[in-house]
Amino acid sequence: MVAVGGGTILAMGIAMVVLPGPAVLVIPIGLGILATEFVWARRWFQRAKNLTNRHKTRRTASALRTTFRRRWERWRGKLLRLRQRRPRPIPATPTSKRSEAAARTAEVAAGVERNRRG
Repeated sequence: MVAVGGGTILAMGIAMVVLPGPAVLVIPIGLGILATEFVWARRWFQRAKNLTNRHKTRRTASALRTTFRRRWERWRGKLLRLRQRRPRPIPATPTSKRSEAAARTAEVAAGVERNRRG
């Protein structure tokens, strides 16, 4: 009984490949019915499921990459626009205590030289 029902539905699905109809839905249903009884049908059904899952995984990964890339480009554009609006201030040259002390010493030495010549 299972063989007749599953075989009929599978045959209708194969016919729908050429004729108008939802062959993509009917063929797996026929294979699912036959897979309850026959090992060969179970293997074909598993292959069909694996192909579908593999395709879904690739499509999902591709969609995630595209989404991430779009979001990255959007944020990058925002950051670049912000950077263009507010230019960075030019940092003053840092003066350390050591360089200040060296400058004072040079000034004092120059003053001493002036006083000696003077």
